[in-house]
Amino acid sequence: NKVSYPVLVMPRLRELHLNKNELRQVPPLTGLPDLEVLNLSGNRIRNLPEDTFEHAHKLEKLDLTHNLVYENPSCLYNTFTKLGMVARELKHVRIHDNPFCGVFSEYQLLLVRTLPRTPRIDDLVLEANPRLWQEMKEQAATYFGHELKGFDLTLTGDGKLETLSSVGQIPTQGANRARQKEYLKNLQERLGVTLKDLEQAKRYLILDRLHALEDEMKARQKILSDTKRNPVASDSHQPEEALGSESSSDEELGEETKAQELGQGKSLFTILTNELDEALSDPANISSSVNLVFETASQISIEAGEQIFQGIKSANARREAVTLFVQQVLMVAERHPETSLLLIRTLARFVGVSQYRMGELCFKAMFDLAHAGQDSMADVMDVISEMILPSVLDMHLEETRCSLAILGLSKFDYPELSVKMIDCFGQICMFYKQIMRTVGAGASSHTEDADQQQKLFVALTSLIRCAVRNEYNAVSLIQEEKEVMLFIITS
Repeated sequence: NKVSYPVLVMPRLRELHLNKNELRQVPPLTGLPDLEVLNLSGNRIRNLPEDTFEHAHKLEKLDLTHNLVYENPSCLYNTFTKLGMVARELKHVRIHDNPFCGVFSEYQLLLVRTLPRTPRIDDLVLEANPRLWQEMKEQAATYFGHELKGFDLTLTGDGKLETLSSVGQIPTQGANRARQKEYLKNLQERLGVTLKDLEQAKRYLILDRLHALEDEMKARQKILSDTKRNPVASDSHQPEEALGSESSSDEELGEETKAQELGQGKSLFTILTNELDEALSDPANISSSVNLVFETASQISIEAGEQIFQGIKSANARREAVTLFVQQVLMVAERHPETSLLLIRTLARFVGVSQYRMGELCFKAMFDLAHAGQDSMADVMDVISEMILPSVLDMHLEETRCSLAILGLSKFDYPELSVKMIDCFGQICMFYKQIMRTVGAGASSHTEDADQQQKLFVALTSLIRCAVRNEYNAVSLIQEEKEVMLFIITS
């Protein structure tokens, strides 16, 4: 049956799985006071009002993936802030694969900001990486308005000029009332709004940034819409200086130029390489350029295959474009190490693309970046854990992207990877059992398919040997995968 709107009164119910139904909104939770697990994935939910989870006091796991949610940042901020206040034991929230994710790539930062105690966001296991968790918290606090950066505020009493660097410096506590009134009056004049008190001023400054993000989301959505309307690109009459020109570094002009390029038929991949050129030629705007690179990469569907390269006419030109792209990423990362994490995430977007050896070259570039330093190694491992290993769980061995993932991951023979493989170790062993029956230790066939099978067999062997450096994986191999263990020992 396809459930559309269940109203449940089950005070002792702890788990509710309504995935793959026809729900258009989150059902009322008033009658489920002990609910700990709520799975609503694969429905048709569009909105998440602020009071959606106000009765979910004991909720520990929430899955809203694969719905139709397209809320603006301020609504999401309010809803998840309320959830974080209500569900104090919330351990895992999954919300990826909703329409808003494609145009609001910062949504995970929003969840980290509004759910600071929740150790798992989508496939990010933050509790296993405290350094990444703290970095994301700091980045989220900055991104969503908690750092004002040079917000000059003149006090009316003595005319003293103070510069606030964060919302937290607004003195809602520990300051006398006269001083608070001075701050409030000046904030109202500076912001042009009427504010009840300084706490409201804080909230306004946060929401002001969220409203600005809504305009950015509209611009990104326009880019996507233009791309869908103009999927085929032609460079024959496009002047070389149309992309990466030095006309202006203004961010709004950059977005407008990108939309114009798409309207004229430029493919997203062409825009991607030109943005990397811009990053190399204009270090002053490196942060903006690399952010645009990542956002553009996020809009390219790897399932599109050859269509990714539409607008680049010949096969040779496409091969050269892929090689250039990888070289550009490595050069930017080398010159500007502070951008390496976003660039690694950009490479990870394309590791499943088989055309023109793109996946293979992106894996190799990630491997090279991992050796750039201890922090780079940590960043690469985090991205593998967040973006590549979870996708392995949804793959079949016959898929080309699965083969690319296995062959690429097998190069990372490091103890750090063994810890990251805990969640997908069972799947790796299943692949191994599937392929060892067809390959065997004495296989002698030399067909192209047999050679590929042999490469996968060697790669899976390497992955399992890497994984069992972790004690948990080793115990799992001994207790649950004896067939695999014996085959590896004897092969």
